[in-house]
Amino acid sequence: SAERVQLARLVLIGSGVIGYAGGLGMKYATGLEPAERKVSWAGPAFATVFYAAALYHWAPIEVSPIGWAIWALVLLEVGLRLRWIEIRVLAYALATAAVGLCAALQDTIWVATPGASPWQYTALVALLLHVLAWRVAVPGTELAKPEERLSVSPLVAGGGLYAAATWALLPGPLVAFSWMVWALAINEVGRRIRREDVSLSALAMGAISFAFTLLANVYDIVPLEPASRAIQLVGFAGVVTGLYALHARARKTPGSPTLLKVSEGGAFLHLGTVLFATVLWHELPSVAVAVAWGALAFVFIELSDRVEKSALVRQAQVLLLAAVIRLFFANFVVFGETFGLSHRVVTV
Repeated sequence: SAERVQLARLVLIGSGVIGYAGGLGMKYATGLEPAERKVSWAGPAFATVFYAAALYHWAPIEVSPIGWAIWALVLLEVGLRLRWIEIRVLAYALATAAVGLCAALQDTIWVATPGASPWQYTALVALLLHVLAWRVAVPGTELAKPEERLSVSPLVAGGGLYAAATWALLPGPLVAFSWMVWALAINEVGRRIRREDVSLSALAMGAISFAFTLLANVYDIVPLEPASRAIQLVGFAGVVTGLYALHARARKTPGSPTLLKVSEGGAFLHLGTVLFATVLWHELPSVAVAVAWGALAFVFIELSDRVEKSALVRQAQVLLLAAVIRLFFANFVVFGETFGLSHRVVTV
């Protein structure tokens, strides 16, 4: 009955309050042995379980991850201000449960419900996880090294949920572009707070964005909702520009040996050029591809005097070689005219 439900709620809330109050009292009580003080986390642990179970039982299931993530932030803030590591561990555990339930919703309830759109709830959980990651990365108090590195975990989880939300919300060609925007923003945050692991997470998302663009937007291996040509071009341009930007920012990141190696290897510079050339191949008429590759090669040669001399020259050489080879297979053997002139004449 309604009265029993109300009574159960009061019992759970009261038990939670007693648990947190008891744990706090034991931690700061005088006259206790160290062994007794060490178990002060037990009461808050039981209280956290009570609250999480109550929210899961009585609230709509899609709201539960949001409530858990909010309460994890509260516990983290208390743990940071009181320098209470056990409470922070409870916050991390509750945040992990929120990620797990939110991910489960993506694969079960939303897929099984026609017309359902989880992006609002997923995006909110992702936002809360980013806030939690920020508080661990910039705690305002001294943390142990393993706990400092832990900030990457909620960041990666939040990035994954952000990716799921944008996939559900945006047109297909803009999905990878939105992921690239996240990568650029997180890379800047990592540079500002001098956290190499945060910047590496951003580079990983940039690489995923590149792969997704090839699989979903160029070769249609991953099915997506159709979109206009203008949206497709915006998505392509955004990802290509983002890859070049990630390379440029990695070159200017101080005190980061790993990012310096990535920059020196030119990984994202090469990925950007590969995607650019592939998009030209995909979008342009067959007889114009080789000409476009040649034009791009000359642009790289011109830019090589200013930036990335060796890498851009090598890329220009590869593009010119590919353009010349393609001429004999796609231009000189194709009949037809452009503006009244033979394709062969136009190509030459």
